[in-house]
Amino acid sequence: GQQVVAYGSYGKFLVSSDAGEHWTAREMPGDGAHFNGLDGGTDGRQLLVGEQGLVLRSSDGGQHWQQLPAFYNGSLFGVVRLSASRWLAYGMRGHVYVSGDFGDSWQRIDVGSSQPIYGHAQLPEGAGLVLVGAGSRLIRLDGQGKLVAVDQRSGLGTLTSAVGLNPRHLLVAGEKGVSQGAQQRVASTGMEQQP
Repeated sequence: GQQVVAYGSYGKFLVSSDAGEHWTAREMPGDGAHFNGLDGGTDGRQLLVGEQGLVLRSSDGGQHWQQLPAFYNGSLFGVVRLSASRWLAYGMRGHVYVSGDFGDSWQRIDVGSSQPIYGHAQLPEGAGLVLVGAGSRLIRLDGQGKLVAVDQRSGLGTLTSAVGLNPRHLLVAGEKGVSQGAQQRVASTGMEQQP
């Protein structure tokens, strides 16, 4: 709708209530750390992640933010809301964490790599999500954040973003451009490239 936010380097956080016509800077906790990822839901619960393990939490749609104790000493590049209580965060050195209590505690998920993870796509119809990152890696997790499969494809380079197009196809983008593949292959062995 009309409510829009923009965030990024050095703790910049801007809000607009008129679909981006006018912007207001908001003071945020975090001592000027870079903000890298934000997710939330219509119930007002949001998490914002950034460098040096920064995690900020809001329960009122971003009106007020609380800085949570750091659980990881490295940059977090993204966060995913799996449910009102269950969240997943990812970032540097292949670190993936899941929380079952809206960020109060976090457990690491071993994805078998130290390569950074830069982006994600939630799959349609509650089929989980795919994380993408350096080395053409595709990491498939179920809707609870449990590891399903890891695949490293050749020739895709570093992947930075992904979109689930429909229940059968995933679009990934990165340093080598954009590739499309069958999502069913992601579920088992990885993304199957198509022309």
